Amino acid sequence: MLNVTVFFGAGKLGKKILEFWRFCGVEPDFFADNDKERWGTLYDGVKILSIEELLNETHRAIVLITCAKTESIYAQLTACEVPAENIYLGNKIDEVITVLISHRKVRYTWSNAQKQCVPKESVGFGVLFDVQYGFVLGGVESWALEMAKMLSLKRNNVKCITTDLRGCNIHPDEVQEIQLKYQDKPYHVEMITMCINEIRNNLPCNIICNFPSITFQASCIAKMLWPDEINIIAIVHCDEEVYYEQYGRMEALIDCCLVISDTMEEQLIKRGMKKDKIRRMGWNISCEKQLKRTYSKKGEPIRIGYAGRLVKHQKRLDILMEVANRLTQLQVDFRLEIAGTGEYEETLRKAVEEFEGQICLKGCIAREHIGDFWRKQDIAISCSDYEGRSISKAEAMAAGAVPVITDTSGAREDVQDGYHGYIVPVGDIDSMTDRICHLYQNRDLLKVMGERSHQVILEQNTQNDMGVMWDYILKK
Repeated sequence: MLNVTVFFGAGKLGKKILEFWRFCGVEPDFFADNDKERWGTLYDGVKILSIEELLNETHRAIVLITCAKTESIYAQLTACEVPAENIYLGNKIDEVITVLISHRKVRYTWSNAQKQCVPKESVGFGVLFDVQYGFVLGGVESWALEMAKMLSLKRNNVKCITTDLRGCNIHPDEVQEIQLKYQDKPYHVEMITMCINEIRNNLPCNIICNFPSITFQASCIAKMLWPDEINIIAIVHCDEEVYYEQYGRMEALIDCCLVISDTMEEQLIKRGMKKDKIRRMGWNISCEKQLKRTYSKKGEPIRIGYAGRLVKHQKRLDILMEVANRLTQLQVDFRLEIAGTGEYEETLRKAVEEFEGQICLKGCIAREHIGDFWRKQDIAISCSDYEGRSISKAEAMAAGAVPVITDTSGAREDVQDGYHGYIVPVGDIDSMTDRICHLYQNRDLLKVMGERSHQVILEQNTQNDMGVMWDYILKK
């Protein structure tokens, strides 16, 4: 039975993780260190084992590496036949939390930590939305803002937790915002401690976790501290392994898990999520009953749009630029408008200079104007490696833009290939270029497919009542 926890590395990182554990009311059993001079001494009240003493404990010990030399310590431990499954990495916050939660003393020490919180009188459970990167132009962020605005009409205690990690300067007036200052915190445990304190200030609450990272991890620990005061709703927005891994690992602490495709539900169940905790989520996209717009004609540039985060990872803006290169080589007359911000923006600015006005970077577009942006586009392009069920794609279709997208999770639930638009294999630049060329040469298809796209979103809106869903899963 693994009933001893040892921190390997009595230095700065070890001290930070120790402080974090103590904040949660938990104490490790020992430290261990390669410095012989420190063997047998105390590090902030915790005994430091010799290597020999550590190896004598390995049959019952979980070892958390709490120093910068992670790889060499891992190699040292495995060479000494410490089972790899008993070794965790202190520079990975999810592993720090996994060890914390599995610690044998947790059940006995949480009550001490609970005394730190005396919940204030409340009109009921509030709602905290995790919007960790701020209100950037992204599908998740747009959805969270719309949901927060909708719930604010019924509740007066709806807030969005944002951070300064991406330097977003958009702060909507319609919702209450809590911005956590993480940039001066070098350790993840410090960020999580800050987030837990903010959660404590807003108890009791429902926490809508949109990402499997800091806010979610803080929410799980807070749930253990104050189990009756917190309701965790975890959302899988993207068909990405980290969602399934993190949510599956913390399944016992999650009250409800929302998914937006069949693939996501299947993957969660494989990771141990109970089926009765999973709920299918739709959404309501702003969509007029009558589509009023025009399309480009033969002899005019075909108009292509992209809206979302400007990143190479996942969204593959590098592939988008390669598609633009191919279209130029094929002498296709096009105009590409790119809306959004992100770490790839400067690279794009340099690349755009070579296209002589064919490509325009629009920056971040206000949410109320995103429909206008899409009504100016003939085609909505997405080159993503993976998605959830893209909200940006749905917004484009609602405005009558024809989707030319990669075959990611949820793509075929909205788009019938060749009917509403086109779906191409992930990473297939040739197929993406070919479909755009086909629309360029057959402009009459733009209106036909655009109207079909608008209609499918309009029909979905009538089936998705988000108010009913929230009434069902949120604690009052």
